[in-house]
Amino acid sequence: MNPESKFKIKVMKDLKTLGKIWILKTQEKGRRGVPDLLICLNGQFVAIELKAEKKEPDPLQMFELNCIESASGLALVAYPENWKEIFKKLAMQSRSE
Repeated sequence: MNPESKFKIKVMKDLKTLGKIWILKTQEKGRRGVPDLLICLNGQFVAIELKAEKKEPDPLQMFELNCIESASGLALVAYPENWKEIFKKLAMQSRSE
């Protein structure tokens, strides 16, 4: 199993503990650049691009993330090194009403 798949499994396990959450794992077959995870968390749209190592998303991925932010969604790039911080932010979001 490649490092990004291992990271995705950990992220999915963590996210499922957040309660009011809907998650869609995407595949790049239909439309390139779409973030790996599309989430509705306590009524907010969240998109997460997963990277196994700290590197910038490609230009098409950045375009999609910027479009999501422009539409008032939360667009994140997660690496193993920053996942704890991102998860804490999402956990706080899941508790806010």
